[in-house]
Parts: sequence; structure tokens; C-alpha cells
Amino acid sequence: MKKVLWALCAVMMLALSACNKDNPNPENVPGGGGEGGGSNPPVQTATGEGVFNPAQRLISIAIDGTTSEEWEWANDVLTTILTADENGNLVESSWFEYDNHRIVSMTGTLEGMPVEVGYTYSGDKLAAVSVYSGPLEVLNIAFTHNAAGKPSHLTLEINETLLAFLPQLFGDGFPDIFNSKSTIPSKWEINSTVFTADLAWQGDNVAQVIFNGQININATLGEIRQMANLDSLLGSYASYLSLLGDSTVMPISVTMNDTSDFTYDNKNNPFYGFLGRLDPTVLSANNVTASDTRVSVNLATALDLSFMTIPLSFPLPVPVENGSQTYSYTYNAAGFPETVTDGDGSTTQYTYQQ
Repeated sequence: MKKVLWALCAVMMLALSACNKDNPNPENVPGGGGEGGGSNPPVQTATGEGVFNPAQRLISIAIDGTTSEEWEWANDVLTTILTADENGNLVESSWFEYDNHRIVSMTGTLEGMPVEVGYTYSGDKLAAVSVYSGPLEVLNIAFTHNAAGKPSHLTLEINETLLAFLPQLFGDGFPDIFNSKSTIPSKWEINSTVFTADLAWQGDNVAQVIFNGQININATLGEIRQMANLDSLLGSYASYLSLLGDSTVMPISVTMNDTSDFTYDNKNNPFYGFLGRLDPTVLSANNVTASDTRVSVNLATALDLSFMTIPLSFPLPVPVENGSQTYSYTYNAAGFPETVTDGDGSTTQYTYQQ
């Protein structure tokens, strides 16, 4: 999997409120202080989503021999994650607060910006995740569960300034179209956005994620010409383009579909139930061994010539890197992965509490 959900605020150059970088108050950590136990699962009162209770606890993650993360535990819960910065120094990137062992908030700094993440529940099920940077809500995700009690539908409200960072939010499962100036110029006026994700399950694993998005924007005819050869698309109607100037503003609907399929091993996933990430890695009981992603993006608009309206619809070229990926593992005696190597040859090593 690629980056975690919370890599999302690099462009939020707004008046952001400062965050307290101390670890959570002992009152918000179950037990109130001291060190947690070893690899045995802790005795906890709360059950259900939001309770991260692995039989073996990660304490460090290394990528190709270099430590990238260290995890700190106290009183049966994960309290802090330290992440290597660009100089290789480990700095606090995420810290957590709990209510009876169920996570209720996460605080961190992303690309130097402070964020606050809140989790709300309906009974023992996750109902919503809200992400704030200062007073601004940058992301809200509402969850719907199926008859088996599994998350099956997500509705996402995303601040428009974050569109360029969607690939970082959702890793392998989102098209990287907004980072291409030739595809979606940043000066386009965004009117509204709608994003949803549907999850199909096989047992306790997410077998498929279908992400759909629609963005309604205004663009000029000249900007559309930067993306497509309108003369060839219009055919016999191409001569009418001379009646419109390049500055003519046109309403456009951009629709996206991203379908990702996953296969798994039958071993223990050390991230199962960890809501600091939001992808199939944490929702599934086992480890992903292969993923396949298919992306399509379509643009629809209409030329309004006063005497006639010509509808236009055409696919956009979307470069997709690593559309398919494989992962191979080695495991410890308890059936948890010790190493995972992806199809590009990069190896991640996991170390657990003893």
C-alpha cells in the first residue's frame, strides 16, 4: 500500500491553529500511564470498530533497511507513531486519544501542517471520520455498513483544495489525474464534488473497492482544447467552433471510476482494525498478496451555439502507475508478516514487541 490517509494538507496555506505536540493526556489513555504488555492481546472492555487490539504489536517498520516508523504503546493502546523525516530523523507524526480503548481522535503534523482527526461511532460501528486543519474541515467520510456489519459504502466530502492530493489519501486506489496540468488545470472553477466508494467483501477481507467521483467545473473553450482535439470530436460540426472564442466559458462534468481488486493470504494482518490508515490494509483480516486497479475518466460538456446545442463526451488520457501489484511475505511463528516485498523489489520489514 502507498501512503496513509493523513498525507493530505501540503497546500493548506491558511491560518492554521497550532497543535500541542505532547503525547495524549494520561486521562485519555486507558490505564492512565505506564507501559503496555508484550505480544499477548490486552484485556479490553470495548469491542467493535475503533478498537485496535492486535495479538502482536508492531514497534518498528523499515523499508529497504531504513527505519521509516516507530510505534509506541502504553496501557494496551497505541499512543504515538514516529515517522522518519527527509533527513531520516524520527519525529512524532501521529498521536492518539481513546475512550475506553476505542480511538476518538488523532493529532499530527502532515507536510508541516497540523491536523486533527475525529472518529464518531454508532454503537460499536464507525459512523464518520472528520479531518480538520485548524478551523477548516478538509475531509469528512460517512460510513454505511451491510447486513453482515461490514463497512460497505463511503460518502466523501472533500475540500476542493485537496483534489490534487487524492492519490496520496487513497494510495493505489485513486487516479492521479489532478497532478497533470494538461488534464485538469488548477485555474478551473470547481462548482461541486461528489465522491463515493463501495466495498465488496469476501469473508473478512475487502475483495473489491469501486470508487466513483464527479466534479462539476467551469472551463473555457481554450482550456478544453488543451486536452482534446475538438475538431476531430465534432466532425461535421467542427466549423461551428469559429463562432465561439477561446474565452467562452462552458460547464463541464468530469466523472471518474476506479475499480481495485484484491487477493489475500491466510495469515494475520498486523494493521487489522488500525484506523490511522483507511484502506483495505486495515479493514481486512489478512494480508494483500495482489492488487489490480482500473481507472477511467470521462469529460462531458456541450457547445451552446444559440441556434443549437452540441453535446460532447470523451475519455481523458489518465496515466496509471502500478495498476497491478504483487506482494510476497515471510512470516513469524505466530503467522504475522516479518517482511513483505512488492513486485518492484522493495522490501518492508516489521518488528514486534517481545
